[in-house]
Amino acid sequence: MEHLNLLVSKTKVAPLKQISIPRLDLLGTTLLISLLQAELSGPEMSIQDSEIHTWTDSKIVLLWLSSHPKRWKTFIANRTSKTLESLPSNSWHYVSSKENPADIATRGINPQKLGGCRLR
Repeated sequence: MEHLNLLVSKTKVAPLKQISIPRLDLLGTTLLISLLQAELSGPEMSIQDSEIHTWTDSKIVLLWLSSHPKRWKTFIANRTSKTLESLPSNSWHYVSSKENPADIATRGINPQKLGGCRLR
Protein backbone atom coordinates (compact mmCIF):
# COMPACT_ATOMS: atom_id res chain seq x y z
CA MET A 1 0.00 0.00 0.00
CA GLU A 2 1.57 3.26 -1.10
CA HIS A 3 -0.69 5.78 0.54
CA LEU A 4 -3.05 5.57 3.49
CA ASN A 5 -5.51 8.20 4.69
CA LEU A 6 -7.80 8.25 7.66
CA LEU A 7 -10.80 9.70 5.90
CA VAL A 8 -13.39 10.07 8.61
CA SER A 9 -14.18 9.16 12.19
CA LYS A 10 -17.52 9.34 13.95
CA THR A 11 -19.00 8.22 17.24
CA LYS A 12 -22.62 7.96 18.17
CA VAL A 13 -24.40 7.46 21.48
CA ALA A 14 -26.20 4.12 21.74
CA PRO A 15 -30.00 4.41 21.71
CA LEU A 16 -31.95 4.07 24.94
CA LYS A 17 -33.62 0.94 23.58
CA GLN A 18 -31.58 -2.11 24.53
CA ILE A 19 -29.63 -3.34 21.47
CA SER A 20 -26.91 -5.99 21.50
CA ILE A 21 -23.28 -4.94 20.96
CA PRO A 22 -23.02 -6.83 17.62
CA ARG A 23 -26.15 -5.06 16.34
CA LEU A 24 -24.71 -1.70 17.42
CA ASP A 25 -21.49 -2.59 15.58
CA LEU A 26 -23.56 -3.44 12.49
CA LEU A 27 -25.31 -0.07 12.76
CA GLY A 28 -21.80 1.38 12.75
CA THR A 29 -21.17 -0.18 9.33
CA THR A 30 -24.24 1.53 7.88
CA LEU A 31 -23.17 4.83 9.47
CA LEU A 32 -19.76 4.38 7.86
CA ILE A 33 -21.36 3.79 4.45
CA SER A 34 -23.36 7.02 4.83
CA LEU A 35 -20.23 8.95 5.81
CA LEU A 36 -18.24 7.51 2.91
CA GLN A 37 -20.99 8.35 0.44
CA ALA A 38 -21.03 11.93 1.73
CA GLU A 39 -17.22 12.25 1.63
CA LEU A 40 -16.83 10.63 -1.78
CA SER A 41 -19.81 12.26 -3.46
CA GLY A 42 -17.73 14.68 -5.50
CA PRO A 43 -17.15 14.22 -9.23
CA GLU A 44 -13.57 13.10 -8.69
CA MET A 45 -14.29 10.12 -6.43
CA SER A 46 -16.84 7.47 -5.59
CA ILE A 47 -16.85 4.45 -3.32
CA GLN A 48 -16.75 2.11 -6.33
CA ASP A 49 -13.76 3.95 -7.84
CA SER A 50 -11.74 3.89 -4.62
CA GLU A 51 -9.73 1.16 -2.98
CA ILE A 52 -11.32 1.27 0.44
CA HIS A 53 -10.47 -1.03 3.31
CA THR A 54 -12.53 -0.94 6.48
CA TRP A 55 -11.92 -2.55 9.84
CA THR A 56 -14.12 -3.74 12.66
CA ASP A 57 -13.39 -5.45 15.95
CA SER A 58 -16.61 -7.46 15.67
CA LYS A 59 -16.12 -10.97 14.34
CA ILE A 60 -19.90 -11.38 14.37
CA VAL A 61 -20.34 -8.42 12.00
CA LEU A 62 -17.67 -9.89 9.72
CA LEU A 63 -19.58 -13.19 9.69
CA TRP A 64 -22.81 -11.37 8.83
CA LEU A 65 -21.07 -9.47 6.02
CA SER A 66 -19.45 -12.61 4.60
CA SER A 67 -22.78 -14.41 4.15
CA HIS A 68 -25.77 -13.67 1.93
CA PRO A 69 -28.13 -11.22 3.70
CA LYS A 70 -31.18 -13.45 3.10
CA ARG A 71 -29.65 -15.87 5.59
CA TRP A 72 -30.34 -13.48 8.48
CA LYS A 73 -33.41 -12.05 10.19
CA THR A 74 -34.80 -8.77 8.87
CA PHE A 75 -32.80 -6.31 11.04
CA ILE A 76 -29.46 -7.94 10.15
CA ALA A 77 -30.43 -8.64 6.53
CA ASN A 78 -31.45 -5.04 5.81
CA ARG A 79 -28.27 -3.56 7.24
CA THR A 80 -25.90 -6.09 5.70
CA SER A 81 -27.59 -5.53 2.31
CA LYS A 82 -27.15 -1.77 2.58
CA THR A 83 -23.51 -2.18 3.60
CA LEU A 84 -22.64 -4.74 0.92
CA GLU A 85 -24.28 -2.68 -1.86
CA SER A 86 -21.54 -0.09 -1.33
CA LEU A 87 -18.59 -2.13 -0.10
CA PRO A 88 -18.10 -5.83 -0.85
CA SER A 89 -17.30 -8.25 1.94
CA ASN A 90 -13.61 -8.41 0.95
CA SER A 91 -13.29 -4.70 1.89
CA TRP A 92 -13.97 -5.57 5.52
CA HIS A 93 -11.17 -6.70 7.83
CA TYR A 94 -10.71 -7.61 11.48
CA VAL A 95 -8.78 -5.50 13.99
CA SER A 96 -8.51 -6.45 17.64
CA SER A 97 -10.36 -4.22 20.09
CA LYS A 98 -7.07 -3.25 21.69
CA GLU A 99 -5.68 -2.02 18.33
CA ASN A 100 -8.90 -0.46 17.00
CA PRO A 101 -8.32 3.29 16.51
CA ALA A 102 -12.08 3.91 16.43
CA ASP A 103 -12.26 2.93 20.09
CA ILE A 104 -10.13 5.92 21.09
CA ALA A 105 -13.20 8.15 20.75
CA THR A 106 -15.49 5.81 22.69
CA ARG A 107 -13.07 5.16 25.56
CA GLY A 108 -12.17 8.78 26.03
CA ILE A 109 -8.70 10.26 25.91
CA ASN A 110 -7.29 13.51 27.20
CA PRO A 111 -5.94 16.03 24.68
CA GLN A 112 -2.31 15.53 25.72
CA LYS A 113 -2.46 11.79 25.03
CA LEU A 114 -4.43 12.29 21.82
CA GLY A 115 -1.62 14.38 20.34
CA GLY A 116 0.81 11.50 20.88
CA CYS A 117 -1.62 8.79 19.81
CA ARG A 118 -0.30 6.63 17.01
CA LEU A 119 -2.75 5.13 14.53
CA ARG A 120 -1.47 1.77 13.39
